[in-house]
Amino acid sequence: MVVEVLESSNSGRGVRESCASNLNQFAKSLFIYEMQKRQLPQAAIKGPNGRPFHSWRISILPMIEQSQIFEAYDWEEPWDSPHNSQLLSAPIEIFQCPGRRSLFEERLPAATSYFAVVGPQTAWPPDRGLSLSEITDRPDQTIVLLEAAGLNVPWGEPRDLTYDEAIEMLTSPSDDRVVHTGGVNAAFADGAVRFLPVPMNRKMAEALLTARGDEPIDWDTFERDARSEPRPVNYYPLIAFAIVALWPARRLFQRRVSTTPQ
Repeated sequence: MVVEVLESSNSGRGVRESCASNLNQFAKSLFIYEMQKRQLPQAAIKGPNGRPFHSWRISILPMIEQSQIFEAYDWEEPWDSPHNSQLLSAPIEIFQCPGRRSLFEERLPAATSYFAVVGPQTAWPPDRGLSLSEITDRPDQTIVLLEAAGLNVPWGEPRDLTYDEAIEMLTSPSDDRVVHTGGVNAAFADGAVRFLPVPMNRKMAEALLTARGDEPIDWDTFERDARSEPRPVNYYPLIAFAIVALWPARRLFQRRVSTTPQ
């Protein structure tokens, strides 16, 4: 397993690498689960009434040293039952990107930053767990987990990103869902974690998110295109603001100069 970080700027690099390490641990946990069960966990296990009861995150708790919560969890009840919700209210550091620890988010200590991308074309079909052998695209070109910020989803809630939500996030200008400067971390089916620039080309996003789409990806071209030159700063709005703000002071200065004895 490797962790690849494509962006090399000093600002925020440590946070991004810590976040990538979290995702790397999740990828390892998923692969251990797949070796034991012959398939990945189902993204959301539904209860008798068809309502999502349990998240894949519950299934991998033993692999991230949270066996005590796993063993006390009641699989006969939904995740938000009084018994289970009390268990899941405990904050687990690995579920959050360290860059999201703002004063606002301290009120939601049990939130998660890491999501499966659910859809029939992805590595997470909505109705079952997929085996890794069923991923026919190259493992290093297939996303299994994606980072997203600001969604305020408790880590025990069976809620993830839909395929369309993930496409929209990856192809739109960066907003509060993108915690790192310029992009997001993603874990791939080969265990690697890559930093993906946002926004990206829609065809590239579709190719990365599908598990059996047979779309070839040239990483060298992708990484070269991602290293775009920084956009020049537009100073005109700042200059215009300064002129408007300082104009009254200019007239006062002129008045003082005109009244100064020669």
